[in-house]
Amino acid sequence: MNGKRDFTASGERSVVAETISGTVVTGDHARVVVVQPARFPLPDQFEVPGRVVSLPRPPTSVFVGRDAVLARLERALSERTDVVITQTLHGLGGVGKSELALKYAHWRRTAYSVVWWITAESAQQIDTGLAALAYRLVPEAASTATTEDSAAWALAWLRCHPGWLLVLDNVNEPAHIEALLAGAEGGHVLVTSRRDVRWPGRTTALKLDVLDREAAVTLITHVTGRTGATDRDAAEEIAEELGYLPLALDQAAAYIRQTRIPPDRYLQLLRQQPTRLYDAAAQGDKAQVTIARLWDLTMEVIAANAPGAVRLLRILAYYAPDDVPRAILGGEDEQMGADIDEALGVLASHSMVTLTDDAVSLHRLTQAVVLNSASSEDRAGVLEADPRDVALTWLRDALPDGNPGADVSSWPVWHRLIRHIEKIASHYPPEREPADLGAVLRPTAEFMLAQGASQQAHTMLVRAVAISELLLGAEHPATLNCRHDLAAASRTLGRLAEAEAEHRAVLEVRARVLGPEHPDTLTSRNDLAGVLGYLGRWREEEAEHRAVLDVHARILGPEHLSTVTVRNNLAFVLLALGRLDEAEAQHRAALDARTRMLGHDHPATLACRNNVGLALRALGRLEEAEALHRATLEARVRVLGPEHPAALTSRNNLGVVWADLGRFEEAEAAHREVLEWRSHERGTDHPGALISHNNLAAVVGYLGRWEEAEDRHGAVLETRVRVLGPEHPAALTSRNNLAFVLLMLGRLTEAEIQHRATLGSRAGVLGPEHPATLTTRNNLACLLRVLGRKEEAEAEHRAVLEALTRVLGAEHPNTLTSCDNLTYLLQNEEAPLAVPVPDPIAFTGRFNLVNLQADLMRAERDAHPASPR
Repeated sequence: MNGKRDFTASGERSVVAETISGTVVTGDHARVVVVQPARFPLPDQFEVPGRVVSLPRPPTSVFVGRDAVLARLERALSERTDVVITQTLHGLGGVGKSELALKYAHWRRTAYSVVWWITAESAQQIDTGLAALAYRLVPEAASTATTEDSAAWALAWLRCHPGWLLVLDNVNEPAHIEALLAGAEGGHVLVTSRRDVRWPGRTTALKLDVLDREAAVTLITHVTGRTGATDRDAAEEIAEELGYLPLALDQAAAYIRQTRIPPDRYLQLLRQQPTRLYDAAAQGDKAQVTIARLWDLTMEVIAANAPGAVRLLRILAYYAPDDVPRAILGGEDEQMGADIDEALGVLASHSMVTLTDDAVSLHRLTQAVVLNSASSEDRAGVLEADPRDVALTWLRDALPDGNPGADVSSWPVWHRLIRHIEKIASHYPPEREPADLGAVLRPTAEFMLAQGASQQAHTMLVRAVAISELLLGAEHPATLNCRHDLAAASRTLGRLAEAEAEHRAVLEVRARVLGPEHPDTLTSRNDLAGVLGYLGRWREEEAEHRAVLDVHARILGPEHLSTVTVRNNLAFVLLALGRLDEAEAQHRAALDARTRMLGHDHPATLACRNNVGLALRALGRLEEAEALHRATLEARVRVLGPEHPAALTSRNNLGVVWADLGRFEEAEAAHREVLEWRSHERGTDHPGALISHNNLAAVVGYLGRWEEAEDRHGAVLETRVRVLGPEHPAALTSRNNLAFVLLMLGRLTEAEIQHRATLGSRAGVLGPEHPATLTTRNNLACLLRVLGRKEEAEAEHRAVLEALTRVLGAEHPNTLTSCDNLTYLLQNEEAPLAVPVPDPIAFTGRFNLVNLQADLMRAERDAHPASPR
């Protein structure tokens, strides 16, 4: 990812391309090595091999004025060990919250088995920090596990093992740590924040004020080594000028020590400073104004002795303030290494940055003042080149090579760079974005999609497309790649019409420019087919998948991984079309191929075994489906761990089959277990947690606990509307299921209102003949029959049967069910059915009113996309 676009292949079997999807093998004796993903051990069975301590740096050697606060902090964190104890330190920026937390963590490090520091400005940084803990405990997982899975494992480990300390530094939003505090047990969490707000859980707050006069003077005199009477008097006035703010005092003392001037001379310089920086910082808080007063003084000295250090500081300010990898500084210019190290040493000596062996950090206030100063000088025409562009170029050069979504060995690097990518992107206004930014955003978005952060990826890709279209043109390959990825992100967000339109536009250009059998053209065609399936246009999807499958099999061979992936997708379409025997055969063919190529326990093989289980369930071979799902679950637990998302999917699917078999107590236990894991590890709003909650609601309804079912379906509907929007297909599924429960509770008017609302929304979003729309129309017809409105019910049933026959075919299970419903209506002239009905299972089977696992197929397809990129 170095921004260059000139490719040259040498040698008769060399391969060169801007983008390669799949595997390329060259040479007579070439080997393909499949690396098995690392497995996390069971959290409750993994013990830390020795003490683990990760702190950003050693604490300051001059620690004054905080002994009483430190003692209070120790008392607060020593009361109990059976539950998580949370203590917050809050106060204005630069007051020393992080330094106090660092001092406590270092001082008490031997009292804990794990001491772990996380920069926690965002929810994503918290997940990244937890994932880093997992990688530290299980190093071999760093190259394969996603951030989401690794963070979940780390949280599960903390829940199983007491005696740890987490420091969450600079938390901005209490909601960002709510799930962590709810899922942790038996340890201590120390939070620093500028905000004095209500914090979740068992949290006590401790406000940190500026230093008192004596402590402030002691800090200055100890750092400078100037302790005479005159020096102390000047130090008192300096401290008063700087508002007794520890960060400002430390920087002032570093200036005095570095320049070897007496404190009274520094006081004179400080009072002579012009006011332009006060005005520039007027919108900041008191701490920022204070730091701004020191800026010119320090920069004059640094610029006189090491002008490169000033420029480096301006560049560093455009990254996120913490953990900037030193390895990226200088970009591809290896000759700059020694100069950069020297400049960093100068900056550190003036307390402008903090250094470790492999990272550099700025205090956030220092960063804000540097950026503000750079902005002012840029407007005045002082700066020769934009340090922001240099920072971006260095970051572009640091991006890992390879496929960001598939090359898991590069993920540790991506995890570390992502915060800096997001930060530097925020500094560029729309329509003034350089090509380098687009070159950074697109692969970053691919990585974010692989991590499940679809909304963030979509936002990045919208910018990347705009940059590429403006600078390269609408039909440039780089622009088409961005648009393809944008379509994929839209699909994962449920914005299906956008996804279809984007995929079609990209496919048209690729077919015309590259040819119909070019790999990029086939990728577009395959992924468009997937969107058509989500829209319920299964016959179109089948045709597209078959065409792509034929080309793949002819060019790559029938057992190439790309061929097998398309075969797997075709099997899902056949399942949806009711051609169940064909679907099973295709799923088994994909399973056989993956077993031969990857082995019995490879995660991709286990995914195929799961899919065969889905086919068996659809065929009504429930005992076989149960056995296969149970075996798949056991293998996934052994290979991936009991909390891995794939293992939870298998446990969920087993619960669905148990419900089909009438074993509702076992099904309820399984769904409760999966729901608990998914909610604790990923939050109650996670799509997987909502699927489990939906299934649990259905099972408790089948057990006759309709009030509880109503509460659960209502909660799922409310969450899906809030998270996904009222017109999202998943939200409409929940509205349909809630309507059924209202029917079973005898609240027929409410049930009709919900069914009609769902029908109108599905017809508008998906179309009047989408299978989901027709299912809702069928349900409304059944309800009309219960209400005694037989003529309306008959008209609806006939319309549904005609549409299903036309759309899905006469032999599709949904069509047959619709035919049965019409027959039942015509053959039963008795009075309207009483509700609740005595046998809800027979009732739901007859009328097909609710689907226990409405989102299972969609979840499986999301887990194994058609063309990994």
